Amino acid sequence: MKYDLSCNCHPVGSRGKVCNQTTGQCPCKEGVSGLRCDRCMKGYQQTKSPIAPCIKKIELSSSNSYSIYNRNENVYRYHEQDANNDGDNDDDDDDDD
Repeated sequence: MKYDLSCNCHPVGSRGKVCNQTTGQCPCKEGVSGLRCDRCMKGYQQTKSPIAPCIKKIELSSSNSYSIYNRNENVYRYHEQDANNDGDNDDDDDDDD
């Protein structure tokens, strides 16, 4: 099979190398636009992934922000607890020696 490379489809944004011979449109991945599939559609943001170069933007409402804040707070508490446990374990090890 011989591909027509004259349309110069973007290697990451397109799903293939063959474009429509009439319009010149390359077959774009989800969220990607442009004749060459070289930019993200409105409402999408660029990623570094060659599999999904553009993903939908996530808009957070105030209720979502609250749950994310709580998750971050829990992560902080978890790390703080780990640090305390590590200190306790070190003290226990020293007493056993």
